[in-house]
Amino acid sequence: MKQVHVAVAVAVVNEDILIARRPDDKHQGGLWEFPGGKVEANESVESALIRELDEEVALPISAERSEERRVGKECRSRWS
Repeated sequence: MKQVHVAVAVAVVNEDILIARRPDDKHQGGLWEFPGGKVEANESVESALIRELDEEVALPISAERSEERRVGKECRSRWS
């Protein structure tokens, strides 16, 4: 089975959780998801997440800011 390395964000502000709706013309269009996406070759998980947040939900975040907000470390799926 092909493995795809992804980075996702769970952003919580005052008990509100940020989720995004997939464009209708894309794979699984109309479904809700946490913002994030595939990690490119030679890209760190943190860099991928910063890029994806900017591309998907126009939420700019710097590496310094993401370090301040980090709650946990990178997690791997138990199915990988």
